[in-house]
Amino acid sequence: MPLIRPAAVGRWIEGRRAAHAARGRAILLYDGRCGLCLESVRRLRALDLFGWLDPLDFHAQPDLTRLSPVLTPERCRSEMILLEPNGRLTGGFEAFARMTRRLPLLWWLAPLAHLPGARWVGTRLYRWVASHRYLLHRNPACAANQCAAPGPRGGPKSASTLN
Repeated sequence: MPLIRPAAVGRWIEGRRAAHAARGRAILLYDGRCGLCLESVRRLRALDLFGWLDPLDFHAQPDLTRLSPVLTPERCRSEMILLEPNGRLTGGFEAFARMTRRLPLLWWLAPLAHLPGARWVGTRLYRWVASHRYLLHRNPACAANQCAAPGPRGGPKSASTLN
């Protein structure tokens, strides 16, 4: 006799999904032109058992201020943004830390993300990865800077300016 019945787990997950649907879903804005970001979102969807996240490519949003008056394309390019159903908006490492408390398969990371000093280290690490994200994945187009972050005049940055 198994200690955990699969049917009971399935009912529990469906109940949690219904509860989250009633309260609303969180919107996760990400850079859809970034291979690392796309892979991260794919993994987050797999970890989102309760259907809490609604990932959206910020490039596909014609008016970001419709979601929140403080959102700009520049901010969305610099970090992922989490907009929770209650209106709370967080970005970067803080958004990740919030997701560790909402996605059950990330719960084991929640204590680590909230240790003293974790925000300081996590924020700096997140900023470094975010600024180098076009170089940190296997997309062959990025080797020729076809997907690089826009430079100051809208054109792609060269690999040397991303370092």
